[in-house]
Amino acid sequence: MKNQIDTEELGRLLGLSEAELYRQITPESSDALYSKDAREAHGRKIFKNLLPAVRKRVCGAYKERPVATQSSVDIAAIVAAALFASSKLSVAQIPILPLAALIAKIGLEHICKDE
Repeated sequence: MKNQIDTEELGRLLGLSEAELYRQITPESSDALYSKDAREAHGRKIFKNLLPAVRKRVCGAYKERPVATQSSVDIAAIVAAALFASSKLSVAQIPILPLAALIAKIGLEHICKDE
């Protein structure tokens, strides 16, 4: 985790659209392989496949900390901390900060509603 979560980077990422964040979670090598739309679709597929692991990691942290009064950056930082602790995600080499920003943008209430 490098002990620090780059909140400035999270703030920048939260300013992106969901579509751009889906593109951000694809491996860098896919830049040359996919069009912009295909890269977004690939990111959505990656997100869908990771969702069970994400829920397992993130929803516990979400239930432990009230987020209603926290900023989007704070919520994304809580999500990032939970995701950095996941060996499955680090092995998959998914960029954690864009993934955390995407989850915060979608909303923890939505992500964790079935948990």
